[in-house]
Amino acid sequence: ASPLRFSGLSLQTRLNGAPLEPSGIALQIRLPRLDVDRARSHLAAPEWHLSWNDATFSGAVDATIGEMPAAEGSLRLQVPSLRRLLQSLSITAPATRDADALGALEASARFAVGEGAAALTQLELKLASTQVAGDVKLPTLAPLSLRFDLSADQVDMDRYLPPEDEPGTPLQLPLAQLKALDAQGVLRIRRAQLAGAAAREMRIDVE
Repeated sequence: ASPLRFSGLSLQTRLNGAPLEPSGIALQIRLPRLDVDRARSHLAAPEWHLSWNDATFSGAVDATIGEMPAAEGSLRLQVPSLRRLLQSLSITAPATRDADALGALEASARFAVGEGAAALTQLELKLASTQVAGDVKLPTLAPLSLRFDLSADQVDMDRYLPPEDEPGTPLQLPLAQLKALDAQGVLRIRRAQLAGAAAREMRIDVE
């Protein structure tokens, strides 16, 4: 079977039904080029674009399908409002002291998936005034294991607190699930602020 090349592929539709929000989702997918090598069970899209309401995702992918599926490529996303993106999936984000705390989100990374593992490398993420960079790896997907090395420039925790006029609710951590999770990594924060107090050059180790 000779390789096939498709160009100018596009799909535009509207999705409805649970768990999507009642008004539905405007979805658009564009593939300027798609290479299919059936003999090698290989797919390649040097460029792809996806729109989910006002959020946009793009990147490139090179994948092998079959008994040992694997894929690698790049990913970039631009989300005008993280709160609205969650709402489109019927997920209600908590109210925050700063209404813009869960606003614009931008991220880019290289990804790789295969042989029961996954990784995000060259990760760069910006949410509001916080920028995060580093790597996140999942050496095994079943059982799930997590390894990470991340750095943040500044984190203003006050922005994410509940509004002052709302009664506080006790924080309940899923301790059993956290103890069972195989997670190791380090998070470095250049500057963090909480309740008016600031801390610099923080390092949080998880083992």
